[in-house]
Amino acid sequence: MDMKKLLFVIDDLGSGGAQRQLINLSLIMIRKGYDISFLIYHPEYFWLPILDKHEIVVQTVLNKNKILRFFKMRALIRKGQYDSVISYLQTPNLISELATFPKKSWTLVVSERSSNPKISKSLALRSIRLLHSRADYVVANSHSNLNLVIPVKTWLRRADYSVIYNLIDTDYWYPKANFKFRSGDVLKLVVCASHQKLKNASGLLRALDLMPLEYKRRIKIDWYGGFRNENFFKETEDLMKSLELQEIVTFYGEERDILGKYQDADAVGLFSYYEGMPNVICEAMSCGKPVVVSEVSDLPDIISDGQNGFLCDPHSTESIKLALMKLLDSSIELLCKMGELNRDLALELFEQEKIANQYIELLENE
Repeated sequence: MDMKKLLFVIDDLGSGGAQRQLINLSLIMIRKGYDISFLIYHPEYFWLPILDKHEIVVQTVLNKNKILRFFKMRALIRKGQYDSVISYLQTPNLISELATFPKKSWTLVVSERSSNPKISKSLALRSIRLLHSRADYVVANSHSNLNLVIPVKTWLRRADYSVIYNLIDTDYWYPKANFKFRSGDVLKLVVCASHQKLKNASGLLRALDLMPLEYKRRIKIDWYGGFRNENFFKETEDLMKSLELQEIVTFYGEERDILGKYQDADAVGLFSYYEGMPNVICEAMSCGKPVVVSEVSDLPDIISDGQNGFLCDPHSTESIKLALMKLLDSSIELLCKMGELNRDLALELFEQEKIANQYIELLENE
């Protein structure tokens, strides 16, 4: 029996959350007997060494002319004799859907992975989602994301909608043995997010500035992430210096061994204005860490304030401040219980074999 050919379409192989999800999914699909390849159009190759190690073919279409680029990608999709195509993110979805004209012979799964509120307000963003009618399945990685695009569903003739959460290798993302919460003089909080406006570093800094001095002395925050906008990052650094928070917050670039950073932290934070289902929180939960997070995506349904983490309004520095202070006031016993509960939830909600099988069920149904 021939191996089934599966193509993943995404913008690049950078260090973003969507890319990480596709990389992890591809490795599982290889083990399950699929012939995997990637199609990208931006020359970012953070994950390429892993794909090379597993002899996964990566096709890159580099053309500044978007129309010519589309037709080259369309040709590669249509001539590849793929059994299935899975695309992640808005533009790759659009390219994959347009490639189905005038007809197709493969199963197409497109994935919505952003809870950007503009989706429900922008005519352009809503209109391009009418092309979801060309897909067989539209997968969202959170119910909040699905609720943003579902109004368009009434116009569609074909695609089925479903929610499939992020997959996590819970054997890799695991709690550090004999870890002791608050073993030092300060609570160690890790943030893993790219340096861009929507991740709300400025909100975190201003919230820290509002905290009483005795609380400031009890927390250390390490922020790891890629530099999406150098000018924005400079503004963030200038704000940190003007608020004299250099002893509390340290900004780093991308970190390949983020597992070790999670494992050595007392808690993990994310303060974004909006998200799909954030990988960082899924991974942190799998590592048995309490989390302090924005009330975005499905997080309010997963994180119970005061039980397995703390919720805050990303638009309110006062709310972020109070969430951090609650975290700092938590006993060692409570932090332990929070971590244990999050580990159990991660095993229930994000375990990779379970999630991969949900994708396979879609592909095999056709």
